[in-house]
Amino acid sequence: MSSSYTSQNDNLSLASSRSSGLKEEWNSKINVAEMGGVSQAPSSYCESSYKRAPNPKFKKPNVPLSSRMVGMPQLNVPLNPDVEKESMKLPRSPNIAPTKATTQAIEPKTTYTNFFNLFFFVVTFMFTFDLGFETINAGYPTRALVLEQYMTLVSPHPYTYLIWGPIFVFNGVFCISQFVDPFKTISQKCVRAWYIVSCILQVGWMISFSFEIMWASCVMAFLLMLVVLRIRRNMYVYDKYPSFFQYWLCYFPFSFHGGLIVASLGVNLNIWFLQLGLKKSTLLDLGAFTIIILMFFAFYVTSVLGQPDFVIALVIAYVIAGVYLELENPSEQVSFEYDYTSISKVQKTAAFACIGIATVIIIRSIFLVINRCCFVAKPSDQSTAIPPKHPTSKLAKYPTAQFIHLNEDNGSFSDISASVTSKARQESFDDRAKDKFEATL
Repeated sequence: MSSSYTSQNDNLSLASSRSSGLKEEWNSKINVAEMGGVSQAPSSYCESSYKRAPNPKFKKPNVPLSSRMVGMPQLNVPLNPDVEKESMKLPRSPNIAPTKATTQAIEPKTTYTNFFNLFFFVVTFMFTFDLGFETINAGYPTRALVLEQYMTLVSPHPYTYLIWGPIFVFNGVFCISQFVDPFKTISQKCVRAWYIVSCILQVGWMISFSFEIMWASCVMAFLLMLVVLRIRRNMYVYDKYPSFFQYWLCYFPFSFHGGLIVASLGVNLNIWFLQLGLKKSTLLDLGAFTIIILMFFAFYVTSVLGQPDFVIALVIAYVIAGVYLELENPSEQVSFEYDYTSISKVQKTAAFACIGIATVIIIRSIFLVINRCCFVAKPSDQSTAIPPKHPTSKLAKYPTAQFIHLNEDNGSFSDISASVTSKARQESFDDRAKDKFEATL
């Protein structure tokens, strides 16, 4: 029994010595890396003692705990200045914040697109104001006159269109803020030339609607809706959780604008159907159907989307509320074409849609607050080294926290595999020695 116990102790000491030898062998690799990537070990390396003599020319850098394996030596790249200079040009992981030394290398520059965005915004604002409310040339029709001429059951109150003022204010704020570095990146990566396309479609929509080309105005409004919602989607793909200023200066303007375009498209379609001369019963059904479609679209952006957009839903509810107020005291054209029962039917549908949208927004907000306060997931360490999933593998039981986190551009996958292999060997020796020791008891 004593001899068996002694042999097990010898196995444990052998495993420990092999583990320490692997660690010292790893230190020799680091020493080679510190010499500038030379493939052979320096003369100061002592093979007999398995120890590395200090080198006065090179200083061992400090590596954070999150950038090395638990219980293993530190991992670094050569401290060659040329290598570090080239590494700053490489793409970095989104989880690693840029350092002060690399800030100038990754900050975007102001391009012609930023200036074109501001220029097209000014042109769009002038056309919208001129053709929308009060034209400079008396021979040109305005959008307000066309809306008064083609009154439908879903035409909102005229004061509803005053929302265009805040929309253009926020668009102007975005066009100015895109010249500042924190928001310049969002403009160049998410907006790009889509904003110029949206301005062109906005002007085309105003011109075609003012000259009563309704089919063209519907096409322009539909394309404009797709472009604005595409810009909004690009921003949330880029960053799902923007900061306070990023949201109000970049995200909010396009959600605000997109909500009004969606609601205006429904109104524009009903005006086109009225211009085509459809029957009154058909127009009545289309009006109620339009309100229901807008309501379900608001449900979609608040409930189905992983990142709900309450702004779009609130703007849609605002326009539907304008329809309800307009039907409280309908125009002479609507009163002459439809009876009280038909008008009341559409009005009740609008009221139901507003209440439904408000209810969904409140319920969704409560769920978000409860989820954030009570079921917040603990942040887990993210690693670029993916552990193997094979159940019989010795490496499968190591959590991601024990794997090496690549520090910016440092390290390589060969280094990762070497470190993980040495860790597995050490664990394998310890497990076998422990099993033999327990078997002898």
